[in-house]
Amino acid sequence: MRLTFRSKQSFRLAVLILLILSLMMSLYSNIDITVNIDEKLDLQSVLSSTSSTSPPSGAKTETKEERSVAAKDNCLELRGSSGRWVQDWQYANRSQYRSHGSYGTDHLASQLFTPSKETPFRLSTSWRWQDDNCPVSEITNRGFCRVCEKLGVTRILILGDSLNLQFTMALKSLLGFSPKSGYGFNGQLRQTKIPCYFSNNGTKEIFHVTLMPYRRSPLTDFDYLKSEALNLTTPNSYRLFVQNNPNQTVILANTGPWMHNKNEYRRAFSNVVHWIESFPVIAKKKIYAFYRPSIPGHLRCSPPILTEVDQKINSSYIKNMTTESPYQNYGEYREYLHQIPLDQYSEEIKNWLDFEDYNQYSYGVLQNRSREQQEPKIHWLNIFNSSVLRKDGHISSEDCLHYSYGGPVDWWVHFFYSMLGDLIESPDVK
Repeated sequence: MRLTFRSKQSFRLAVLILLILSLMMSLYSNIDITVNIDEKLDLQSVLSSTSSTSPPSGAKTETKEERSVAAKDNCLELRGSSGRWVQDWQYANRSQYRSHGSYGTDHLASQLFTPSKETPFRLSTSWRWQDDNCPVSEITNRGFCRVCEKLGVTRILILGDSLNLQFTMALKSLLGFSPKSGYGFNGQLRQTKIPCYFSNNGTKEIFHVTLMPYRRSPLTDFDYLKSEALNLTTPNSYRLFVQNNPNQTVILANTGPWMHNKNEYRRAFSNVVHWIESFPVIAKKKIYAFYRPSIPGHLRCSPPILTEVDQKINSSYIKNMTTESPYQNYGEYREYLHQIPLDQYSEEIKNWLDFEDYNQYSYGVLQNRSREQQEPKIHWLNIFNSSVLRKDGHISSEDCLHYSYGGPVDWWVHFFYSMLGDLIESPDVK
C-alpha cells in the first residue's frame, strides 16, 4: 500500500511529536531529580544551622552518605547538638529503676505515681532522645562493664554540684544498684563499687569500677582545687583516688549553678581545668576527662497536681504527673524564656539566664585546648541542647532545677555511656 502525500505528512508529524514528547519527559525527569536533591540538601543545612555547636558548612556540598560517615567519625563532638524527644513507652518500660529506696524528694514522684492503662509509667520517663547525628546507646550493666574493660577504667570521679550527685544516683540506679534505705545527703557521697565479670581463658573473673562523688559547689570549693593543684595543701582522698590508680580513671566535672556572675564562673572553671591538668604526667596519661555544661532550671515548671493522699503525706510534695511534654525545639524554649518577666527571677536563680554564656565560654576554652593538644583532653558532654527542652519532670514547682528519678537525668547517663563507647574507637586511645 502506497502512502499519499497527506498521509506521509501526517505520519512524519506524528513521529516528530513523539520525539518531542520523549525529549520533554527525559528533561522533566532530570529536572525533578535535581530539585529533589537540592531540597534535601537545603533541609539538612537548615537542621545543621539550628545547632549552636555544629561546625560551619564549607564550600563543598556533601552527600547524605558523606555527612553520615563524618558524623559517625566525630560523635564525641556532635552527639547531643541536634535532635528531638519522642515518646516511647517501650523505653519507659525497660528503663524503670528496680527500687527507689526510701529517701528524698527525688524519688517521691515515682513512689506516689498510680499507673493506668493509658499511662503505665510517669510521663517524664516515657521520652527518648532521637539524635540527628549519632545514636545514643542506653546504658546496661553488661555494656557498662564491657566498655570499662576495653578502656581499662576502674575508677570514676564525679566532681561538681548537686546535679552531678543526681547523675551519680541515676548511674547507679540504671546499673541496677538501688539506693540503700535511709540514705541521706551524706550517703550520696560514699564510694560505690560496681562488680564487673569477664571471662579469662574460660575462667570467670571479676573486677570493680568504683564511683566516687566529689561534691564541689560554692566558689571557695573550687578555689581549694586551685590550692591543691599548686601543692599548697596536702592532697586529699579524692585527688589520691585519681593519682594512685594503677589503671585508667574517668573524671566528670562541672561547675556553674553556685556562681553569681561570669567572673566567678570563669574563675571556678579555670580552677577545675587547672586541677585536672596538675596531675603528674604518669597519672594524666591515665585520665579520660569530661566536662558537663551547666543546665538551667525552668521557672514555673510543672504545675502542682496534688491528690488528697499526696497532701496528707506532705503538702509541699508534688505528684509530678502532668500532661506536659518536652519542648519540640530550641525556639520553643526561647519563647518560653521571653514570656517570663525578669523580675520574676529571684536573686538565687537569676543566674540561670547566664548559663548559656557560661557554657559557651567553657566550650571555647576546651576547643582551644584540643587544638593545642593539651593533656589530658577534656571532652564536652553535651547535654545542654536536649535538657533545656525538658521543662517536665522537675521535682516540684518549688524546685524547678533538680529532676525526679527517673527522667531527664537518665539521659545524661546514656550520653556519658555513649561517649565512653566512642573512646574505644578513638585515635586518642592507645
